[in-house]
Amino acid sequence: MSKKWQEECGVFGILDTKKTNPDISKLTYYGIFSLQHRGQASAGIVVNHDGQFLCHKAHGLVADVFDDLHLGTLTGHAAIGHVRTPAPNESGYDVVQPMQIKSHSGQIAISINGSILNANELRDSLKEIGAIFQTTADFEVLLSLIARNRVSTDTLEGAIQKMMGEIKGAYALLVMSEDRIIGVRDPLGLRPLVLGKKDDMYLLASENCAFDAIGAETIRDVLPGEIITITEEGYSSIYTVPECDAHKNGKLLRVRLSRKTGQLHRWNERI
Repeated sequence: MSKKWQEECGVFGILDTKKTNPDISKLTYYGIFSLQHRGQASAGIVVNHDGQFLCHKAHGLVADVFDDLHLGTLTGHAAIGHVRTPAPNESGYDVVQPMQIKSHSGQIAISINGSILNANELRDSLKEIGAIFQTTADFEVLLSLIARNRVSTDTLEGAIQKMMGEIKGAYALLVMSEDRIIGVRDPLGLRPLVLGKKDDMYLLASENCAFDAIGAETIRDVLPGEIITITEEGYSSIYTVPECDAHKNGKLLRVRLSRKTGQLHRWNERI
């Protein structure tokens, strides 16, 4: 297996706009199970239960980490999940995703596929203003940046947009708060993220094979530099690059992949 594939992780998110589906955790389970090829080191799910976040995660394969008892206790209307291939500097239970914190504006959970090149520099800067870190993982730095930025911005999306201006790297990430799930793709589109729908539920995933596993339809790729928000009202987007550039970068990436694989582009072809 190539080094590039070893650096993969898989993310999956789902939000039921009507809050009537009792099987959110099971759908998330099948979603991350279908992404197992992207990471075999650990798996985790965080569910939003009326504003209270319930989490189960551990080292191991999805089928070993979760059973009916675990899934039965993870009830709610929204969830994010993760399967992980660890980075060289990551070890221990604390780096198993998703990770969650309580911030000034409420609870936040995050799942990420990617690598932040200036994470150490940002961590040192945050420590100087009083931030405390429990792990060496990139995603804890992102959570700290979001929590700090949220104090000075009107929205969670604004805090994330400000964070994107501070970080350097290739990433696709999901952020869940008490009323929404936000999907983010780096401005160059170096990590995949796809939007889907099933009945009254909207979904985000690293690959659309996760949608196939639960009978959902693919709507479209999340564009490079796009911040897409899913709430009870549906989904909406803002862009950290001009929208025309986002469409152009997405088209160029699809063309490169099609030429490389000799096949039509679908995100379930790993990159």
